[in-house]
Formats: sequence, structure tokens, C-alpha cells
Amino acid sequence: ETLGFEIDLTERVKNLSVAQMQLVEIAKATDLSTAQVVLLWNLQHGVAVVTKCTSEDHLMQASTIFCGKSLSSKHMKMVDETPYLRYI
Repeated sequence: ETLGFEIDLTERVKNLSVAQMQLVEIAKATDLSTAQVVLLWNLQHGVAVVTKCTSEDHLMQASTIFCGKSLSSKHMKMVDETPYLRYI
């Protein structure tokens, strides 16, 4: 018996992997962590961001995005066009 829908997990995992690879590529190019890339992407889209940091190191890393860093329009577009980013 089914609930009337199917979830193609293989396709979702594949797209999630593509999204993660895109974020890693952008992080390397900008000398940021993937978390910083996601935080900046949200902030540059006008989204209020609240982080939950479990260590002082993570808090310091997250706070550095407020020191004049930003993603280029090229990198913003790459993240905008990344499939399934909303699941990260």
C-alpha cells in the first residue's frame, strides 16, 4: 500500500550533491567556508539570518561575514541557480 506519491530519493540526493559541490567550489574561490557562503547569500538577498553556533570558533567564523565581505554577482547567480539548495 502506498500513500499515493513516490519520492525519487536518488534524484534528490544527486541534486543535493551538485548543490554541495557548487558551494564548495564557491567557498574555495572566495576563501570562505561553505557556511559563510550560505550566510552571505541569504544576507545579500535581504534574508535575516540567525545562526546557532556551538563553539566559539564557529561564532567567530560566522561573524566575519559582517566585515565587508560579499559574494560577487557571478557567485550569487551560481547559488541562485543551484538545484535543491533549499534542502541544505
